[in-house]
Amino acid sequence: LQTSIDVGQLRRYLAVGGVEGAGAVQHAVGVAKLGLGATAFLDAHRAIEGLPIEMSAGSQVRDYLYIEDAVDAVLAMLETDGPMPSPLNLAGPQTHTLRELAELVVDLSDSSSPIAIGAKPPNQGDRQIFLGDISGARHALGWRPRHSLAEGLAATIDWYRSTGRTK
Repeated sequence: LQTSIDVGQLRRYLAVGGVEGAGAVQHAVGVAKLGLGATAFLDAHRAIEGLPIEMSAGSQVRDYLYIEDAVDAVLAMLETDGPMPSPLNLAGPQTHTLRELAELVVDLSDSSSPIAIGAKPPNQGDRQIFLGDISGARHALGWRPRHSLAEGLAATIDWYRSTGRTK
């Protein structure tokens, strides 16, 4: 598929929650709200390095979307001529607390990193629950995420290790 993408038009319609996955932060230019997905990257990197994973309460609830699922949705959007809901939300298939995310990262990376709950102050303005509703994407594109958080994190951890971005 070769096409030109009007990033402004794409941003107008697309709202992505936590995007995580191999190289997502480095390569997902123009995707909104990438900061939530950065949590998964930072946790994975710290766990592989054996460093503590620090957080505030850890009770905040998020959904995480693997980058391949986000790309599939964008490609489906580019191939669809019909009207799009505005915004078109993309989100992961399940919800997890930040603590669950950290525990999964430690488990999948066979790390001994401690999880330091309460080591950081709460972020001002942070929402306790931040979730996306994918019903518009499901209806307009026939799209739904294919990867669980565990599958996406396992691929992310493998990517970190295979690219030599860890010790």
